[in-house]
Amino acid sequence: MTVKRQLAIMIKHYLLLIGFAMMGNLNAQNYEKIFLKHVENQDTMGQRLVLAEWVSQFPLNPSFYTCCYDYQMRVGRIDSLPRPRKSEPLLWIIDDSTAILPEAYETITGKYNAYRVTRAFNCLDIGIADNPQRFDMRVLKANTMIQLGEYFRVNDVLCDALEHGLQTDFAWTNRAGKPIKKPIDYTIREVRAFTQELLRRQDTVTSEQLTRCALKYFPKNTALNADLARITMANKEYKFTIKFLSDNLQENPSQPELIELLADCYHHTGNRENAVRFYQKVLKEGNKTQKAHANKRLQELR
Repeated sequence: MTVKRQLAIMIKHYLLLIGFAMMGNLNAQNYEKIFLKHVENQDTMGQRLVLAEWVSQFPLNPSFYTCCYDYQMRVGRIDSLPRPRKSEPLLWIIDDSTAILPEAYETITGKYNAYRVTRAFNCLDIGIADNPQRFDMRVLKANTMIQLGEYFRVNDVLCDALEHGLQTDFAWTNRAGKPIKKPIDYTIREVRAFTQELLRRQDTVTSEQLTRCALKYFPKNTALNADLARITMANKEYKFTIKFLSDNLQENPSQPELIELLADCYHHTGNRENAVRFYQKVLKEGNKTQKAHANKRLQELR
């Protein structure tokens, strides 16, 4: 793309923004809509110009930070960065951070400019500080950390979110700025999603730490207790798992998911009598999937 073409695009975007402003229709939501339209068109220059205008008008708008993060990550893809040409020196005036490619993060989706990733994290950190109720920003940050392979930092982000969010009275909001009706359910769902992703990557240490952190706040949640049991079973810590599940079931015996896991644990340790006993309980109290699993295991034990 020539310099003239670049400058023409810049002028076009500025005129568009000025036009909206003159009509009195340009508010924070409109900025976000325009930004997302540029994302849809893969127009990073348009995104950059919108952000520059947006921050001067609504610098503390929560969506600005997530859009800024999105922009930094998009232009940080090294395989999408333009290469400098001697005949187009003005190209680097538009965005000089691409002139030099520093150390890169390599992920399963490609390589990212390390400078840009740092800028993206800074956007979220400022947004989190200004809008502590925006749990989605913390989730976004943790997602990026997993993508970059920094698993050990995921727990710090999410545990901090749990400790901060669950000890305050404000209503959590999602990226669209709408209140989350059931923040506890939302939190557990997000934590479990990270736990399952970590397990897929065979990181039982981080997944266990994250689950234990969540259990400090939701000690009686069946799904979280089941996750911890699966993690300890994956580590072949059967003795601990049996005691952990037995204690949970003693307090609340009507938990088919935990009964099934306890039966599996006895099955792995060769305790046929207890395995059969708990699989039979699953047949009485479990759902269709759990009953099918119990039937299969009982067939193996006969």
